[in-house]
Amino acid sequence: MSRFWGLTDDVSLSGRKDKMPPKKHEVTFDRFASHAPVHFKLSSRRVILFSLVLIFFLFLLLTRTAYLQLVRGEYYQSMAEGNRTRIEHIPAIRGGLYDRTGKQLVKNIPSFTVVAIRGDLPRDEGEKRAVFEKLSALLHIDAQELLETVDNAPVSNFEDIPLKNKIPYDNALPILLAIEDIPGIATRESFYRSYPYGEAFSHLLGYVGVMNQSDWELYRAKDYRYSDRIGKTGLEKQYEQQLRGVDGRQKVEVNAVGKPLDVIDTIPPQRGDDLTLSISIDLQEKMYSVLENILDDIGQDKAAAIALDPRNGEMLAMVSLPSFDNNNFIQGLTSAQYSALSDDPSVPLFNRASSGEYPSGSTIKPIIAAAALEEDIVSPSYSVYSSGGLEIGAWYFPDWQAGGHGRTNLRKALAESVNTYFYLIGGGDNDSFQGLGVDRMKEYSKKFGLSYTTGVDFPGEADGFLPSPEWKEEAKGERWYLGDTYHFAIGQGDVLVTPLQISSAFSVFANGGTLYTPHFLRQQNQDRKEGVVVNDQVVSKETINAVRAGLRDTVIYGSARSLGVLPISSAGKTGTSQFSSLKDPHAWFSVFAPYENPEIVLTILIEEGETSNVSVRAAREILEWWAEHRS
Repeated sequence: MSRFWGLTDDVSLSGRKDKMPPKKHEVTFDRFASHAPVHFKLSSRRVILFSLVLIFFLFLLLTRTAYLQLVRGEYYQSMAEGNRTRIEHIPAIRGGLYDRTGKQLVKNIPSFTVVAIRGDLPRDEGEKRAVFEKLSALLHIDAQELLETVDNAPVSNFEDIPLKNKIPYDNALPILLAIEDIPGIATRESFYRSYPYGEAFSHLLGYVGVMNQSDWELYRAKDYRYSDRIGKTGLEKQYEQQLRGVDGRQKVEVNAVGKPLDVIDTIPPQRGDDLTLSISIDLQEKMYSVLENILDDIGQDKAAAIALDPRNGEMLAMVSLPSFDNNNFIQGLTSAQYSALSDDPSVPLFNRASSGEYPSGSTIKPIIAAAALEEDIVSPSYSVYSSGGLEIGAWYFPDWQAGGHGRTNLRKALAESVNTYFYLIGGGDNDSFQGLGVDRMKEYSKKFGLSYTTGVDFPGEADGFLPSPEWKEEAKGERWYLGDTYHFAIGQGDVLVTPLQISSAFSVFANGGTLYTPHFLRQQNQDRKEGVVVNDQVVSKETINAVRAGLRDTVIYGSARSLGVLPISSAGKTGTSQFSSLKDPHAWFSVFAPYENPEIVLTILIEEGETSNVSVRAAREILEWWAEHRS
């Protein structure tokens, strides 16, 4: 029973208060009390459901905790430590490039690079803008351009974002002192490439430059940093992995604004490999100079030249004109500077020697002659009468020489480049004489390395093209005619080759029948590289000797007889290739020397050179110098 004790005053009838003490009154609440106990009962089903929900949420909590600690722990730890320690990379010295005699082709120049660390920059946009205004005055780069570089860099908050490279030691002190007071900006010791031989080597060596977005997508999976500089073109690109070395790193304690206080730990860098190339600096410079002078004389500006050793496939020189100065690309060109180069109609950035595709002209004729001998279409002594052209039905296919060349065998056909002879052995006369046909001409051209890349250790090589009836039907919607076969046999029409392919094919005739993979790398550190044989006997020795005799006559009395004055013997083939009715044909010449034991194959292409005389002239000047200076 519940009780409530209250106090009341007793009042007399007379209205006077009594002096008696107040009485106590007991109030009971029995009617509100429950006499039976209350029992709360939960079903077993609800207990199980509640337990499962509790277990599920506990599982989620444990899983999230494990994820944060085990999977993302390193990330959050690095974020936390980013305010007091950093890992700074120490760039490895890039490996050297040397010519076959040990002369240095490139230099590594010590310098500084100014970088931004996004996580250390002020968060306030106005303060951040002030940082780049101050930096702009130091680096002479527009503040907005610097801001955009930082904002667009695809890196984490504490990775370096390069703002300016190639700051020489002599000019660095004022920048170093000023940057000490600029939050989020730092300097790094670095090296930049210098190319002392200039435009003669720019296509060959390429250059090292800063990454763009597409580069970063490729290299980020190869343990590169966005601030790394990479080989962008040429041999610098081809051998990027061997040349780059392994960066070192140091753990640095920093203050609240990211400035270094102390070095905690250091792992030193490892220098990249030194590469010795097969090229000759002197020959490369001579070839470039000769072509440059001849182009000036004839009023043209585009040419290419290849020199290789037929005994092993070593590349001795590779030249393409016009060229560019690869030193200008080290810092990175502005959009306007790059547009000026890329929009130039002469396309100076294009390497014509390995990437240019041209109608072969008559330089394909030695291959067609070899195919005809191998397939018993003709013998070395078989002759035809050249009267100035070949008449097939209503069609007339002219020779280049009006009146023809008279009685002509294979040797004379090569020496004087007789078109009618090659019309016949290539396509026949549509009557009694059966020629090779397009399929066999294509088969043998491929044996000599045409229509696919040579495999040279150089980026961007083109593969050329050999047409076929099936291709013409599909690409042009036209049937294949006998005239197409004739055009194939003399290297006109849709036949396309590179200067490198022609040099490689001619090395087969020079060395007695072996096709090598052309290559630039001669030695990596102390490891000597040997030539790789693609086919040790492309055609028979007898066929090689018969074709060689015709190529020798080309120099003795044929279309390249001006080479007869050289102090060494040689053999070669001229060619002109038509590509437009509105422009002069390209001028070809490929030659090897000395004839008895060849050490060099030289191929010259001059775009719109009109006649092969200009290519022969270039080869003569180069070989005359080479004969005097070869070791």
